[in-house]
Amino acid sequence: AVLRVALVADLNGSVIASAERGLCWPLASAPNLARSCGNGTQACSTNQSSTYLGFGASRAVDGNRNQNQSFGACMSTAQQQAPWWRVDFGISKKVLGGTLWNRGDQYPERLDGFKVYVGDGETGWADPANRLCYTDVVTRQASHEFLPWKHTFECIGSGRFVYVMLPTMQYLTICEIE
Repeated sequence: AVLRVALVADLNGSVIASAERGLCWPLASAPNLARSCGNGTQACSTNQSSTYLGFGASRAVDGNRNQNQSFGACMSTAQQQAPWWRVDFGISKKVLGGTLWNRGDQYPERLDGFKVYVGDGETGWADPANRLCYTDVVTRQASHEFLPWKHTFECIGSGRFVYVMLPTMQYLTICEIE
């Protein structure tokens, strides 16, 4: 199956609408492809390299855009070298991009330089069947208040898996990804 998703942005660059198969709808009602696997009604399988304090992988696709880790709204790995998170669509799908909600209560810089891979390789983001399709480029601000709390990115490719990873020694925290 091929899913075509287009994001429509307002003048400030905020995504306000999404389109699939020629239909357009406001973002609030757009489907989260990571929660519509199989016949479109079941949640996709998620996994991550490690789990910090019970903040499991499925929290990144539970529909909760709350960005407060303390409320249990986000997934988090332990601090480690090259932490990763992945979603398994179950079948190969076309991917054009997405939106990632960063932690908003503190430590937004932990997501600096994240990378997105897409492909059919199930052994990890570095599997040769996956390809890098997005690298976050951050211009460090003097104050963390200017760091992005939400990242909308283009990632064109096809695959059964989408991986988000950090190439550093860090915690990986994602509050929602669509």
